[in-house]
Amino acid sequence: AVDQVANILASTGDSAAGESLYVGNCSGCHGTDGSGSEANGYPALIGVSASDETITTVLNGNGSMPSFSSLPDQEIADIFAYIGTL
Repeated sequence: AVDQVANILASTGDSAAGESLYVGNCSGCHGTDGSGSEANGYPALIGVSASDETITTVLNGNGSMPSFSSLPDQEIADIFAYIGTL
């Protein structure tokens, strides 16, 4: 929802907390280093930042990517903080 996206954008993510969340939720497809696998349809996340579009994709899923709407908003913000360090 729009309010959820705004809440995540307004949150200060913790990249240290985000690292373990990323490994547990994202690295299986996007790689531990965020390089992705374009051949398998998993885009690289290096240089990706939190935006209306990227947060909506995380919440709703897109193509082969499942929805991660079950994660708390703070955890999603933490994951984006970690992705920003890749």
